[in-house]
Amino acid sequence: MSISPTARKWFLSSYKNDLNKIYTSKYYRPDESWPKTNLWWLQIPLSAIDTNLHEYVNLICQLSPNKNEFHYLKVPTKYLNEHLKKFHRIKEKISIYLSAEPAKLFKEERGEGKLDFKQFLVKDPKK
Repeated sequence: MSISPTARKWFLSSYKNDLNKIYTSKYYRPDESWPKTNLWWLQIPLSAIDTNLHEYVNLICQLSPNKNEFHYLKVPTKYLNEHLKKFHRIKEKISIYLSAEPAKLFKEERGEGKLDFKQFLVKDPKK
């Protein structure tokens, strides 16, 4: 199941005026993820984190497998640029593996920095 169109529709229904980039991830179970844990995997082109073009990137993560409900993280491009060397890179993209495990929720699993993204979780869909 591709969650990308559903996730984008969900996001745009609440955040119509957000012109920043949108990246989505399905909920990966241990048998389908690189670190063999529950996580979200997002790839973000370096061009999307240009602070001159975008203030934030919007990360939309499927709440759980086979659900059309989502977590929304509004991550400043400045933050991503400040920590750029800590992310795993695949060519011209940063590859972010966010933990979906309750004890490590939204912590980056693959990069060197083990950065915590929980601070960027938007709880009120109107913000």
